[in-house]
Amino acid sequence: MKREVLENTVKILNRLVGNSLSPVITNEEGKRIFVPGVYQLSIISRRYDLERVESENGASSSIFNMGHQTAEILYKMIVAYMEGIKNEN
Repeated sequence: MKREVLENTVKILNRLVGNSLSPVITNEEGKRIFVPGVYQLSIISRRYDLERVESENGASSSIFNMGHQTAEILYKMIVAYMEGIKNEN
């Protein structure tokens, strides 16, 4: 599975919950800030984790708290997570 598939899946997740599609924006003063609540990928050595931005300074937390996984495993976890969100509504 390619990284682009995971990136698109995270965009779909952000749309589903009404978030910005990018974790970083430029404010009125031209300063780049992170958008709290936005989901993003963390990538280390071709392993992936889903994180949520927690503050404007870029602090983030892992959604699944399972460390970095292969693309295939994380994809399945994100899809299941999105199904849970859809079922809540």
